[in-house]
Amino acid sequence: MNLLDLTKREIDLLDLMESEYFLELPIDRQERMLDEFSDVHEAFSDKVDSYRHVIRFKQAMADARKAEASRFAALAAQDEGVIARLKARLMQALTLKGERSVETVEGKVWIQANGGKQPLAYPAEWRDNPASAPEKYHRRIINLDMELMRQDVEEGTGPEGCSLLPRGEHLRVK
Repeated sequence: MNLLDLTKREIDLLDLMESEYFLELPIDRQERMLDEFSDVHEAFSDKVDSYRHVIRFKQAMADARKAEASRFAALAAQDEGVIARLKARLMQALTLKGERSVETVEGKVWIQANGGKQPLAYPAEWRDNPASAPEKYHRRIINLDMELMRQDVEEGTGPEGCSLLPRGEHLRVK
């Protein structure tokens, strides 16, 4: 039986054993029912342990894979740093020689203008304190103050349509 079948059978047997009908049954029938309940309860516990083992194994695998992904990301960042330094050195060498391209037996290297929009220079003060730039260049961004909204709802003065929802639940596996 699967986990839900075992759960349903255990509940059904408990309900039956707590009913008046159970007391009217012959003793041998009551004992068989108690034995079945014991077997179902044991099978349920075994099934829960199986789920627990699979969950813990999968969690260990997920943790190991996350660690491996972080390790590979760090290695990729190292490689990208090396690439950037080598490209900068090669561009510097071409610039010093006054050349825009070099063709070798294996390939070609050239300096090319960047695409996209032209870079924009502006005062560092504007970057550090955007409010100091002329208002014409301000962009309005509206964010909800969730803490104030929560506080007002808790005090009973919250806006219409707002309420606190019940907390969710989650399963802990040890």
